[in-house]
Amino acid sequence: ARARARGGRALDEARVRALIERGIFTPFEAELVGLVDTVRDDTELEAYLRLSLGRPSIAIHDPDTSPVHEPWPSRRVVVVLADGAIVDGKSHRFPFGEEVTGSDTLVEALEECRRDPSVGAVVLRVNSPGGSAFASDVIARAVRKLRAAGKPVVTSMGDMAASGGYYISAPTDEIFAEPSTISRSIGIF
Repeated sequence: ARARARGGRALDEARVRALIERGIFTPFEAELVGLVDTVRDDTELEAYLRLSLGRPSIAIHDPDTSPVHEPWPSRRVVVVLADGAIVDGKSHRFPFGEEVTGSDTLVEALEECRRDPSVGAVVLRVNSPGGSAFASDVIARAVRKLRAAGKPVVTSMGDMAASGGYYISAPTDEIFAEPSTISRSIGIF
């Protein structure tokens, strides 16, 4: 079998395999072995296209960066993170990088989503081993309140959504987890 021709050069299967096994090529090496037709910089490209296509009116323009009219312009999906142990109060980070999710911070974010008319849905990203039962209950109530306002809430479980992490996920509309996600309730309450 023969590989497809590139710019008039036919490459047989053995040659293609050898090129793939070789790996990385500089642009000029790729041109030399027939993987690309030509190498041009941005100042040469427009003239090359005009000549090779026989179309003297071709012009290259930068992309239009003006605002695009979106099909759902007034609604958005917000991702709210519950990362680390669940505690009462505000979220914070310890000096060695460990994060904790504070119920006050998470409830405030969920309340803001509930009040904001531009928020159409919320993804609750949970990566938590759990923590305070009281804080978890306060967060779960805020999730229920958000759903009662007509905004769908979906949980995306990370590596772990156990105990309190599972508890705050339970009242959402849908829960998505990987087969490797550790998710369970320790069952003390």
